Formats: sequence, C-alpha cells, structure tokens
Amino acid sequence: MAGFYTEADYENSVIELFQNMGYRYVYAPDLERDFKSPLYEEELYEALHRLNPTMPEDAIADALYKLKNFENAELVQKNALFMDYLQHGVEVRYFIKGEERSGLIYLVDYSNSGNNSFIVANQWTFIENSNKRPDMLLFLNGLPVVLVELKSPSREETDASEAYSQIRNYMHEIPSMFIYNCICVMSDLMTSKAGTITSGEDRFMEWKTKDGSYENTQYAQFDTFFEGIFEKERFLDIIKNFICFSNEGTKQFKILAGYHQYFAVNKAVASTKHATETDGKGGVFWHTQGSGKSLSMVFYAHRLQDALDSPTIVVITDRNDLDDQLYGQFAKCKDFLRQEPVHAESRVHLKELLDGRKANGIIFTTMQKFEESFDCLSERRNIVVMADEAHRGQYGLKEKGDAKTLTIASISSGTITLKEDLSSTDAAALVGRSIQIKGFDYSIKTASSGDAGAATITVNETLNSSITAEDVIYPAGAGKDGRDIYSTLFIGQNAYGVTNITGGGLETILKQKGSAGTGDPLDQRSTVGWKATQTAEILSPEFMVRVETTCSY
Repeated sequence: MAGFYTEADYENSVIELFQNMGYRYVYAPDLERDFKSPLYEEELYEALHRLNPTMPEDAIADALYKLKNFENAELVQKNALFMDYLQHGVEVRYFIKGEERSGLIYLVDYSNSGNNSFIVANQWTFIENSNKRPDMLLFLNGLPVVLVELKSPSREETDASEAYSQIRNYMHEIPSMFIYNCICVMSDLMTSKAGTITSGEDRFMEWKTKDGSYENTQYAQFDTFFEGIFEKERFLDIIKNFICFSNEGTKQFKILAGYHQYFAVNKAVASTKHATETDGKGGVFWHTQGSGKSLSMVFYAHRLQDALDSPTIVVITDRNDLDDQLYGQFAKCKDFLRQEPVHAESRVHLKELLDGRKANGIIFTTMQKFEESFDCLSERRNIVVMADEAHRGQYGLKEKGDAKTLTIASISSGTITLKEDLSSTDAAALVGRSIQIKGFDYSIKTASSGDAGAATITVNETLNSSITAEDVIYPAGAGKDGRDIYSTLFIGQNAYGVTNITGGGLETILKQKGSAGTGDPLDQRSTVGWKATQTAEILSPEFMVRVETTCSY
C-alpha cells in the first residue's frame, strides 16, 4: 500500500546514516566473491598490509591462516579468540634469512581511525548450513564485526523481538559469520538495541545518547542509536575497551558496555588523569542498584592501563562479602584485564604487594586494613585507589584540616570546643571553611589548636540556640567541598514538584523511567529525579520508585 514506510525504506535510511558517518557503502550482489566465506577478503588483505607495512609476506600469510582457521571449539570460544586478535593483534611466526622470528599482526589501527576501512554492506549472501542473507553487515578492515537485522516499522506483526529471533536463527545456520562478530543489532525504527552473541533478548540495550551530554527520553531515535555507537572513533573505542568476556565456570558470557557505563568510565578516566596532575582526587563514580557497577569498575581498570601507563590499582571495600564479590567479577574478566587480581590478606601483605612492583597489579583489600596503622603504605605516585562503599567513618577514621566531620564538646559565648584534637596545621586549614550544623550554614572565623576538649573554633554568624553539645559539624556545600553525603529521589513521569535542596555538590539528573526490560525492572538509571546532597521530599508517592541515602564520612 502506498504511503507505508517499508523495511527497504528503513534499510536505505540506515545505510544513508552510515554513509554520512563516513562509511563506504557496498551492495553485496555487485561483488564477485566466495559465498562460503564471511570475510570481505579483498579489504582484509589490503588492510593487513596497510596496518603492518614492515612485516614480511610470510607474517601476513600466517595471520590470514589463523583468521580463517579456528580449532574445533564452541562458537563463543572461537569468538573470544577472535576478540583477542582484534583487540591485541595476532601472534605470528615467520622467517627472515632462515631465522625464525615472532611478532604481532594488527587487525585495527586504534590510534588513527582514518587508517581503517569502514564499510556498510547489505544483502550479503553467506552459505554454510543453509543459504542466508542478513540485512546489513558492518565490515571493519574486511571483518564482519557487526550484524544488523531490521524489521519493517509499518508491519504490526513484526518488531525488534522478531529480529532477535532471526539473529538466533542465523547463529544456528551460519555460525561462522559470528566468529567475527563484535555486536549484534536489532531495530524496527521505533526500538533499536545492541547485544552480543551470548545476550538474551532482555540484555539487548538501547543507546540513548550520541555524545553523553544528552539522553533521549523513553525510546531513543534510531539515528541517536546508530550514531551513538558507530561514530568511527567511538566504535573503535568500544571494540577495544568496552567488550569483554566473563568466565562463569564452564561458560563464557560476552559483555557489551551500556551507554551509561561507556560515557561514565571515559569521564572517570579523564578525571583520574587530571587528578594525577593536581590534587590526586579522581572524584565519585555514582551508580544506582542494578546498573552494572562491578563491570563499570572492570572497564575503568582496563582503560587506566593505557591512559596512565599501567598503574597499580587498589580496590577497597568495606565488607569481606563485597570484597569477595567484586574480586570474583575481576577474576572472571582477567583475560580482558590481562592480569589476575590478588587479595591482600593483611596490612603487611598489602604493603609487600605494593613494594614488590613498580607498575601493574590489581589488589583487593578491605577498609579495616587501614585502621591497623597510620603508616604510609607506599610512596609511589602511580597507584589508583578505587573505594567501593568504603565509608571511612565506619572505622573511626577522620580527617581534620580537610575535615569530614567534627563534634561539639561544649559551647560558651559563641566559642565551640571540639571533641577532637587539632594540630596547628589543622586549625589553619579550617579558617574560612564553610560548615553546617543541624542544617544551619556557618563560616569558621577562628580555629585554635589543642587536644580533644581544648581545641576550639568560632564562626562569623550567631549560632542557632538549638545547637548543643554532641552535635556534628559537617562541611557545607556537600559533594563539592568534601562531605560525600547524598539522598536520591526517583520519581516517575509527570510527577512534578520542587525539592528544597542546597549544597555545592548538587547534581540534577533528568532521565526517563522504565526501558531496561525485565532484567532490570526498576531501571533506576533511566528515571526522572534529583541527586541531592542534603535532603529531598517525596513529591508524588504514587510515582515513587526508590529513595536511597548514603554517606562516606
């Protein structure tokens, strides 16, 4: 019927989108090629020579042989080996003047996207167990790294779910195509999702932003999805740094980072690099329950290896069960991390582990280890510490000049005597600081050093009469100035109102509720709400999803 937007129309629109991103379009029926090969062999051969100009022909031939001949194994195992080739290069052996040598043949130039071949092809026939023709394939240097299955947006009886079923059928009928697959895509214009060869349908995810600065609301437009993932440099970054395998006993699961993980990890890496040049404080990486925190930490640890020239990473948790859980996830991804994490059994052991290396290493420990002594654990500057819910105040650790909290011992004529001791350095650092007591904001006028019960401060303002001994003094302007305390309010669509919140660490988060599927029913990373540093009120209880409060002082 005239006027309907057909699957062919949609396919042409997506192809045009890729052409606008600089991909070369190939109509597969026009090519003379081997229908029993999933590779675009002419492009692959040219790319291997272009990317490895100093390697002899024997080395190129060895790499080609390995790319075409995988030992008998499950599809996932073959794909894992290919991903290792793609991310790190193919180990080859060759002879020069009769002498055997070894080296690496690289399949991708990750530092210069312009040195790679990006092709979008449609109607690519491949014959294996049967004759199949996927809607679209993306070739990176001749390798079919993405399969796209489209469904007509105008036919009510088909949708993206049917595209998922078709992909699973392809994996049975033409499994060799998926040896080289990085990402599978299913799309029907209204819904576009990406996953891997091991993803269940509920684990295929939307990609709701092109650059991390703006998120589409309930359903991302198809151009946001395709441009968000497949912009050339971002696509290469995703392939190299945001696809990994998690080894779960005898099974392997291939994991593609979500858009929130991709952009947050890259921002965290940039912040960490900046911290190495300034005050050493990388910042807070905030997650909601069910949003993949452990895997985000894995991706972050992996990215740091290149970004900071192989630092040692210390992961701190506040409970042994969390330590075991997080350590387990890192251990499952040790091939991706290219190193095996270790447990520090004691503070002495932790110091030995840090002293015993100049770089590399992922060391897990609990916060309790830091209560045993205040001696410096290492003078090295290439150590990155990740704290997972390691709330310092739980173990009596308090900073003073860079205060987290202080406690009032007594008040006399506007002078506050503290229950903590203050050194002269601490006292000098406190002068001029903004503080908060029982919700009232003050600025410190004077601070005198002394032992606990003798150290004092005064403020520029008149103290509220409700403030008494035992009240706690917090830094004002929460997240910004040092007090890591927040309350989170999540509300649903159309639940409007105003929260009376203040503080330098206030962050507004505007997202839509409910699009992660049955695997994540609350979908807390896609909500409308506010992250507030001091307080938040429930505006519309019937739309309430979750209130979460935490602190780290």
